[in-house]
Amino acid sequence: MKRKIILDTDPALGERIGLNIDDDLAIMFLLNSPEVEIIGITTTYGNSTRDRTYRDARRLLMRAGRPDIPVIKGAGWMSRELGRETDASRFIRETIMARQGELTMVTLGPLTNLAAALHSAPSLLCHAQELVMMGGRLKSGLTEFNFSAHPEATAKVLAVSCPKFIATLDLCFQVVFTAEHLRRWEGNPNLVIAPWLGATRRWLRLNRMVMGALSLRHKEIPTGGFFPWDGIAVSYLVKPELFAFIRHRLMTMDGNKVILEDPISDDDPRAVRLPEKVSASSFMKLFLERIGSLTVTGPNLLSRRSSNHE
Repeated sequence: MKRKIILDTDPALGERIGLNIDDDLAIMFLLNSPEVEIIGITTTYGNSTRDRTYRDARRLLMRAGRPDIPVIKGAGWMSRELGRETDASRFIRETIMARQGELTMVTLGPLTNLAAALHSAPSLLCHAQELVMMGGRLKSGLTEFNFSAHPEATAKVLAVSCPKFIATLDLCFQVVFTAEHLRRWEGNPNLVIAPWLGATRRWLRLNRMVMGALSLRHKEIPTGGFFPWDGIAVSYLVKPELFAFIRHRLMTMDGNKVILEDPISDDDPRAVRLPEKVSASSFMKLFLERIGSLTVTGPNLLSRRSSNHE
């Protein structure tokens, strides 16, 4: 059975002013994953402005031949008041309530939109199957962009009693996307990602330099490319067996820092599930294959693939 999801994200690959490309790669991965059905994409600030992330998401879906997937604009940097409603927060609230028990909520950026939906419907996520997030840390007292961008919103989301799975910053350090991986997508102009291979290449070079410099002080940080953070998080929806050593912890915020504590029991409804290990080789094989076979003739291809997997 397909996972039906709402995806809250901050894509910026198609924008000149953008801070990362992993959201777009995660969307491409999901578009070519018959295990998942995207009910809607809500956009937020983060890797770029609210207008740019909205425009990027629509541009990507058009190239992939999926304009049928609704894209709803959400919060911006200047509208981070806790509980301030947006078109995105309304969509999240109304869609989950209308399809109770059917949907998984997935967040790949700051949590402002989801927190606003919870402000008007505190029990909202009790009506979802699961909440899957990219963010946070595996150690207390550290920061991470998605969770630190709007700490009050993050605290509100983390306090909800519902099944929660989090792919943390630390977990994603285990997977490095290299130039060798990128070469596997080159040479086919019909790939959805083809127009953005140059931007991906530049992002890879930048990260090689930055991570190389950081590794001189932090030996645990690998080098050689970039980390496909959001792709790792959404791969849980497709192949959960990629993840191992899953711990149950209570996660809260102290200012912009993540705080972890042990729950009373593993079935504490406030606890989050935190994997400490991801199979890098298996993930990259799946990731490269799905994005590397998503073409501009996507709708028919996706339809055939879906029928073969159901």
